Amino acid sequence: KQNEIITNKIKYIYGSTFQRFEWYKKVIKNKLKTIIIIFPELAGLHSFSDTITTKHLIYTGKLNVKERWNVYKLVNQQPAIVLATRMGIGLPVKSPCLLIIDQPNHPAYKEDHRPKYNLTTGLNILQKYFGNVIVGADVPSLREVINYNLNSVTKHNIIIHTSNELLPDSIIDKIKQYPR
Repeated sequence: KQNEIITNKIKYIYGSTFQRFEWYKKVIKNKLKTIIIIFPELAGLHSFSDTITTKHLIYTGKLNVKERWNVYKLVNQQPAIVLATRMGIGLPVKSPCLLIIDQPNHPAYKEDHRPKYNLTTGLNILQKYFGNVIVGADVPSLREVINYNLNSVTKHNIIIHTSNELLPDSIIDKIKQYPR
C-alpha cells in the first residue's frame, strides 16, 4: 500500500494523533524522495520528532536565515525528511516531493491578515507543485465528507483512506438529500 502515495493525487487519512504518527513513520521508512511534513504548531512537530529515529531536518520560524539556508541546500542535494511548521510550504524544492499536512483544519493554516491565505483551499495548487500531498486529520471536515460522498472524487482526484468508518450511512443519506 505504500506505493499508493507515489501517484499525483491528494490523499486524506483519518485517525487519532498516534495513528497518524504511526502512518507517517511508515511513509518515512519507505522514503524514496524528499518528504516534508507540515505541523500547525511547534508542539506537534516536536512530539513527532521525538518519536522517530530517522535522521530529519527541522524547518521553523525559530531558525535564523543561515540555518534555513542550510536546510534548503540539504533538501535540494539529496532526499531528506523535513519536519516544518506552516512556513515549510514555501520551502523551495527542485524536484517534486511528498508533502504531508497534519491537521489541515487547524486555525494556524488560515491567515486573515495580509497576505491572506487558507491552506485547505490551496491543496490543488500544492499538489501541482509538490507532486503528492497527504492530508492527515482526526476527523474529516464536512466539505471532505460531502465531496467524497457526492461522487466528486474523480473530479478532484481525492482518495480517502480511513482507519474507522467516516459517518453512519443514515447521516450520509441525509447529507445527500440536500443540493449543493
